[in-house]
Amino acid sequence: MSDLAPYDLQVGGHHKGSRSHVLKDGKGRILKPLKLNANPTFNPDVEVTRKKDYSEDELQPVCRDELELYQRIATSTHQDDVTLKPFMPAFHGSQSVPGPDGKDELHLLLGDLTWGLRQPCVADIKIGRTCHYPGKAAKKHAMLQELGFRLTGMRVVQVDADFKMSQEDCKQWTTQQVLQGLDNFCQGTTGIATHLRHSIVRELQHIHHWVESQRSYMLRGSSILVVYDADQLTSVPPDVMNGETVVSTEAWPKVRVKMIDFAHVLHSFGNKDENYLFGLENLIKYIDNKDVKL
Repeated sequence: MSDLAPYDLQVGGHHKGSRSHVLKDGKGRILKPLKLNANPTFNPDVEVTRKKDYSEDELQPVCRDELELYQRIATSTHQDDVTLKPFMPAFHGSQSVPGPDGKDELHLLLGDLTWGLRQPCVADIKIGRTCHYPGKAAKKHAMLQELGFRLTGMRVVQVDADFKMSQEDCKQWTTQQVLQGLDNFCQGTTGIATHLRHSIVRELQHIHHWVESQRSYMLRGSSILVVYDADQLTSVPPDVMNGETVVSTEAWPKVRVKMIDFAHVLHSFGNKDENYLFGLENLIKYIDNKDVKL
């Protein structure tokens, strides 16, 4: 356990009502506290039947908690699971770690998306108009209803300024503050901003293709984590620039975009997850050209 240390690049996430204490192990992995039995209505013996019409309260959990979901995806041969796996952080199992009270707490062992980056920039973006658990009173969040996404945490090193925006509690931000935060994360009006936005959108569109085609899951309370290295932005490879056009065969700069937070994954009854799609499509539109239908 001696190689464990607090994960100092955490920008979001809560556990037991307060910010979760994520750890890192020095091997490119993070340890995320697991909320045991996150889905109290989960019943593995209940047969899930296909429904065309359903209410939010009828949605049923796929797994007992996030660990079981990762284990499911790791071994499944179902097409929706196989194609989802590349969009999730690498899964390395679980590990018990003594908590602040001395009692062992089970943690998910996941790949660290910031591993190897010299100046990591990270944005945690909650996706979907609805994030509440079935049967619980919905906490109406005006921004989620309006945008379908919310910036829950951000860390950015801006290439044209000698400062860092460290962990931000964005819960109280207005819609305009969130959109301004995304602009800052995409390096504002700097010359590199267009190329950075292009790379982020390119990765988001891959996720969009999966969400648009899959019919297995409804995602609630899930986020997208966007990561890039500001150090990479200081020099532009010669094969990238041709006036204002990206001509490289691969998108530049490199970004890492993954879906995270799978504590509340629900059966879709064979339907499309329109709730998640609304937020994801608005996020893509805004990062691509700032055109969001409010």
